[in-house]
Amino acid sequence: MLDALVENRQATWATCGVLNDGQRVFYSVKLNTKIEALPGDATDLFCVATTTHDGTATANLLVSSVRVVCQNTLTFALSNNVDTVRVRHVGCVSDVLKRAHDVVIGIDANVANIDAGMKMLTRIVLTERQSQKFLDLVHPVPALPPVDVFKGYSEEKQKRALYEQDLAMRVHARIRELHETGAGQDMKGVHGSGYGWLNAVTDFATHDKRSKSKLESTMVGDASKLGRRAYAVLTEKQTREEICHAA
Repeated sequence: MLDALVENRQATWATCGVLNDGQRVFYSVKLNTKIEALPGDATDLFCVATTTHDGTATANLLVSSVRVVCQNTLTFALSNNVDTVRVRHVGCVSDVLKRAHDVVIGIDANVANIDAGMKMLTRIVLTERQSQKFLDLVHPVPALPPVDVFKGYSEEKQKRALYEQDLAMRVHARIRELHETGAGQDMKGVHGSGYGWLNAVTDFATHDKRSKSKLESTMVGDASKLGRRAYAVLTEKQTREEICHAA
């Protein structure tokens, strides 16, 4: 499916490999177009396709952005309405492949949207209260139940509730630390902006997450979801308004 981008000279082949002990295959091309949220702060873009060998032959298409200064990774759906194309070993697949081809060829519109979104985030400056609201929306800290209810929990359930709350608070603390000291945060216009906070989250998700495989986690796991959640919180109208009202 990515052949069309290479044939149209929109991209060059980048990587390929396997995940989950060979159960999942991925391949990617590096787009010739880059985005630049701020002068001198370039982000390379890749179009990635993944598929499985379990008989369903589900192909997932996405755009992956890699900020050059820190190698943070953030993935985006390739299309608002077609981000997954299912190709099974039964029936005619030509129509499905044609649809996937059309989505890939139309990637320029997606690149323009990502570029505009990143530039918009550099113009959002968060106060301390707004920063905390952002963290709460991206990775909520679970509240403990009322004391009388908590006392009714088993010892194991109490420990679990306390652990989950403490873990979420430590995630917040680490993201805050990366917002202060992470790679690229010292560049003009980054620290304190929505763009800076997004990069703190993606720094945590891409480099800090202790997983069996950073690549696997970033592409198909919780790290990818955390980064996309942070981007959505900062760009979607409802959550953006919640942050603004926290001032």
